[in-house]
Amino acid sequence: MEKKAAVICGTAGLLGILAAILGFVGEGTKTQSFSGFNGEHCVYRNTPALGCGVVGALFILAAHVILSAATGCCGCCRPETRKMIPSQTKRIFAVAMSVVSWILLIIAMGLFFVGTMWNIAGERKPAEATTSSGAGECYVLQGGVFAAASVLSLVIVGFGVASYFLLRASEPSPPQQQPGIAMGQPAPYFTAEGGYPMGATWETRA
Repeated sequence: MEKKAAVICGTAGLLGILAAILGFVGEGTKTQSFSGFNGEHCVYRNTPALGCGVVGALFILAAHVILSAATGCCGCCRPETRKMIPSQTKRIFAVAMSVVSWILLIIAMGLFFVGTMWNIAGERKPAEATTSSGAGECYVLQGGVFAAASVLSLVIVGFGVASYFLLRASEPSPPQQQPGIAMGQPAPYFTAEGGYPMGATWETRA
C-alpha cells in the first residue's frame, strides 16, 4: 500500500513540477514572439513558449487525472470506497480540496493555452491608432501569464496529494480473522462445564 501511494504521488508530483518548469520557460521566451510591423500588420513568430504551453497543460491535466482516479473522485465514484470513509470531517476537507483543484486546473490550462495562442506565428491587425502619428500599436502577451500557470500547477498537485492522503488516513483497518477459522463460518463454542451447548444432538453414521 505504501509503495502504491509513493508511485501515485511521485508520478503526479513529477508531472506537476515539469508543468511548472515549462511554464517558467515559456514566461522567459514569450517576449521573442513579436517580430515587427510590416506597415499593415503586426508580425509574430513561433517561440519555445508555444510548445511549453501545450506540453505544460497536458502534464498538469495528466497529474490531476492520476490523483483523481487514485482517490476514486474522493470516494464518490466507487461504492466500496464510500463505505471505507468513516470520518466525515476528513471527507469534507478532501472533497473541498478536490473541487478547488478542479477549478484551479481549468484556470491553469486556460492560462497555458492563452500563452500558447500568443506565441503562434502569423500576422495580426494592430490596435486602433492612439498616437498623433496615426500609427497603430501591436499587442504583446502581458507578463505573468505563464508564471501564474506554473504556480497554479504546483498548488493543484499539492491539493491533490493532500486529498489523497486524507482519504487514505480515514480508511479503517480490515477486520482480524481468528486463526484456524474460515471466513463466513461461526466460531465453535462450549458450555462452562466443558460440554456441548444445550440442544446439541449427535448424529450417528453407520
